[in-house]
Amino acid sequence: MAKTTGSGSIILKLVIVLLSIILIAVIIIPGRIWDQENQEMNVAHSNMSSIYEAEKFYKKIKGTFTTDPAELLRVVRQDSSLQKLQDVVNNTRELTSLLDAYSEIPFIHSLRVINENMDQIREDLDNNRHNFRLYEDIKNEAENLKVQIAALGGIDKFPNYVKATALLDSLAQLRQDLSDYSLQSGAARTKAVVDTLQKVIGNINTNGLYVEWKPISDRLEAFTKTVLRSSLVNVTSVGDRVRDFRKLIDEHFKKITQINVNQAIGKSDEIAKALDAKYQEFLGNYLVTSQRALYRLADADSMVLHLTEDNFYCPVTGDQIKILFPEDSMHVQVESPVLVPELNSRLSAISEQVKGLNALPAFKAYLDTLQYIKAKAYAIRKRLRKNTDIFIQYKEVEEIISKFADISVVNAYNDLQKLSSDVEGNESFNSMKSLAENGLNGIRIFKQAYSENFFGNLDSLNNNLIGSLQQYDSLLTKVRRLPKGIINFEEDIVTLNGMLNSLKSAKDDAYGDIEKALGDVYLFASEGTTQRVYGVFNKKIVNFGYIYKDSKSWEE
Repeated sequence: MAKTTGSGSIILKLVIVLLSIILIAVIIIPGRIWDQENQEMNVAHSNMSSIYEAEKFYKKIKGTFTTDPAELLRVVRQDSSLQKLQDVVNNTRELTSLLDAYSEIPFIHSLRVINENMDQIREDLDNNRHNFRLYEDIKNEAENLKVQIAALGGIDKFPNYVKATALLDSLAQLRQDLSDYSLQSGAARTKAVVDTLQKVIGNINTNGLYVEWKPISDRLEAFTKTVLRSSLVNVTSVGDRVRDFRKLIDEHFKKITQINVNQAIGKSDEIAKALDAKYQEFLGNYLVTSQRALYRLADADSMVLHLTEDNFYCPVTGDQIKILFPEDSMHVQVESPVLVPELNSRLSAISEQVKGLNALPAFKAYLDTLQYIKAKAYAIRKRLRKNTDIFIQYKEVEEIISKFADISVVNAYNDLQKLSSDVEGNESFNSMKSLAENGLNGIRIFKQAYSENFFGNLDSLNNNLIGSLQQYDSLLTKVRRLPKGIINFEEDIVTLNGMLNSLKSAKDDAYGDIEKALGDVYLFASEGTTQRVYGVFNKKIVNFGYIYKDSKSWEE
């Protein structure tokens, strides 16, 4: 019989194994890449937040910001206020840790659970009096049970249990309100409560207490069965609640019988001594422990305190995070450095194209002429300040000129002019993205305006201004003694019309190319790029945003 283990079978098996490996890789590797992308993003945001908070801290001390990471770290590390706050937090945690350890000693914990659940049962029975009133037997039994449970807490029967549970309640309240006290005061109060507890917990008659409780537990069990079989279940959950509270009490009485009480008391003595030592330590460290207890640092303080050299670098590229602080600004901006060189390079090439557009110098000349006319009209008005008609006419000229700023082609010019001047040396990804977006909008407006020869209300405003200037000239002719050096607007009107015609004829063939290039750059800035990993997979590379004026771009 022929064998079936020829070379063909081996190759087939190898192919199957290879395909299995590829299948597993296709399933596992993309997930790993996404996890890495998320981790890098979180680290980048955390780093920027830490630097930003440190800059705010630095400004409080120095009155200004700094772009020097070494200087920022030096000032943060030399300041003792944050370290003192951290010491307060550390000491608070040490005190609460001892307090919690004492409260969680099994014997003490069970006493606390028993007392708390007895109180819960009495409270639930009392709160449901209005529900019980239609059921005479249930109402009477509830009142009897409340009396029986209250009797267990009577000082005459079980005085040490009553004292211990009251002190445990005080200890729990002190734990909750610890931040209302200084560390020294909190430690002193904790020590006083625990010292008093130590005198009574060894003398609690838990066996006698359980003997008294057992018949009450049996009655509670019968009571809850009666309640759960009645129509009360439609209006209240008291039956379920009382049943659960009773079971907890029974459970912890059983635990107490299994606890070595002497061993528990020994453990409580040990923690009480540690609390006393902690209190003595607090007395010797007044500068810190005179402060109010503090469970944790504010997020901002924690970020500043734990700032390190590593926080200043991007987890993707290893480039230093940008700290941007223009001299004329009152705010600092912290930015991700990812893709900044690439964006600047691509936008710089477009900026050079924009600089060569015929329309830009034509618009600039026209707008400069408007400002010249406004300044000239103001100078005349100032010299003829007693002439009311001239004053009114100047205000009209001023108002018309101000309306040019609202024309879409003028805004497009401003955006393109800014694009041509603000790219070189720009280190802000956010700023360059805005330049690309506004420039794209501007070039589209220019492209439409020059292809359709329609410039919005530029013509109508120009005509309104010329009419107002002519009226201005008319008023000047009526002045009896016109001051020397005042020249009317006749030549300015001619100049203005000529510049408008030059502006409207400044067509260019480059609008389409610039529009496409800006569209590509804006898409790059918005969506980032990809990096090949593991040979066939892509990892997304994006800029991680910025923080400015307490606003985080990734949260907007």
